[in-house]
Amino acid sequence: AKVEFLQRRLAGAADGERAPLEHAMRAARSRAHQLAKELEAFQKHAPAVEETLRPYLDKITDVEKLLKDWLRNPRRYEALAEQLRDPARRAQLLDRLTDVERCALVCEANRRKSGETPYDVQIAALLALDSAPTVSGGLRNYLGLRSELPRGVVVQMLTGEGKTLVARMWALQRALGGDDVVVITHNSTLAKSAESGAKAVADELGITTAFREPGRTTRPGVGAHEPDGFLGTPEAPRNLAEIYDAKIVFGSAREIVSDWQRGLHDASLRFRPRHVLMDEVDMLAIDWGRTAYRLGEMVKGTVDKAAEMYAIADLARAFKQHGKYDIVDGRVRISREQAKAFAERIGLGGELTPRHVVEIADALTSGWHHRYLRDYFREGDNAVSVDRENGEAMPGTRWFDHGWVDAIEGVTIKPPLRTLSEETLLQYLQAQLSYRGITGTAKSSADVLRNVYGLEVVELATNDPRRLAELPRRVFADAAALERNVAEEILEAHRRSDARPILILMRDIADTISFAKMLKDVLATGP
Repeated sequence: AKVEFLQRRLAGAADGERAPLEHAMRAARSRAHQLAKELEAFQKHAPAVEETLRPYLDKITDVEKLLKDWLRNPRRYEALAEQLRDPARRAQLLDRLTDVERCALVCEANRRKSGETPYDVQIAALLALDSAPTVSGGLRNYLGLRSELPRGVVVQMLTGEGKTLVARMWALQRALGGDDVVVITHNSTLAKSAESGAKAVADELGITTAFREPGRTTRPGVGAHEPDGFLGTPEAPRNLAEIYDAKIVFGSAREIVSDWQRGLHDASLRFRPRHVLMDEVDMLAIDWGRTAYRLGEMVKGTVDKAAEMYAIADLARAFKQHGKYDIVDGRVRISREQAKAFAERIGLGGELTPRHVVEIADALTSGWHHRYLRDYFREGDNAVSVDRENGEAMPGTRWFDHGWVDAIEGVTIKPPLRTLSEETLLQYLQAQLSYRGITGTAKSSADVLRNVYGLEVVELATNDPRRLAELPRRVFADAAALERNVAEEILEAHRRSDARPILILMRDIADTISFAKMLKDVLATGP
């Protein structure tokens, strides 16, 4: 009815009134579409939850019975927690704890220290991470918990369903069983947040945790070679042994795999294998898993002919502005005629030598592949690479042609890195005690996860009916038109006092800065 009303208004609206009415019509259609999807989700929700809980219902019931007992008699829980924090009595208690008691201890400690009480579906996810699934007659049956799994499962939980909480509780429960655990995320920021959230709960139960901080220099490190060929990440922190002495370690895949690689080359940096949980496992194992991590070290000494490289970089900048060149198979090619015309145009007083032409082409190729505020940014005396997959800055990481980036940016040209070894994520996982994962989008990758990693996908229902509705795709003539429309829709949402947060994901730093400026102008002055 609202859409019909707005359509009638739109028919007689003046030009200046049409844009707000069109936005309001789209909002009304979207809301109607969302309500229809919500109704459908409510109808399907209860049977889906029942199916999710069925394999774990007995254990969940026992856990909740114990939690209710501790709620009536808090001293019983507190006595157990005190014993766990006492090194003299801890080992004796750990040997007596059952799976149900460990799960209940983690749930109660989490409630007390973080204020989060796990839902039944989240407890089911915790149990599923240590189950061994088999498929029979179209239904998934589960074997009991096992202390070690050479292969395991991937639990699919949608965004907002508490994957971080489940990962935390799983790690704590395994630690209560005496296991060493590592939780791997796709960047260090998430790992730090996860460790920070787990620490208070872990302290309550006498469990040690550590965050594997990223290094900050360019000595031995790890990176991916494809597609751009960068060869290294920062060196390990000096307290690496202290970090891996903790029962639970949180870190990014890049840092954790690099530490394992260092241990392959240096026995003093070799640490005991662990049970692994990968957050966003499809991203780590599939999107990034095809690329080997490389262990590299910086070549000793200084860069020869740095002054000449700066001069070539100046010529490359001038060539980009005044010259002509071709791109062939991803590389800049400068013909003799193009080089001669450029030299005459800028008044060099002679032709460029063949070597100089090649070096100018190399510098231009580097600038073409590695774009400022997209692939790297400048910080102090460094051109800092940006991980294109997650936006994380990678201080010290160097591409094979990073010297030309340094020269173009006018920072100190650092020595290159040489590769010591390369290993894949799969090779790292196979060297550990067991591995499993959690993500919101595993079903589409189920075949690869099963065939390559031996991981079976377990899809869990949401705790509440899913209210997310995917709206129809809209196509725009170009990026500028799309971004302008997004800005105008945000403006219209503000005018309607719509308090829902709006998340905008953009790939590049430069595009984000440009869009933020345009959005600020639109919100200040209108469309």
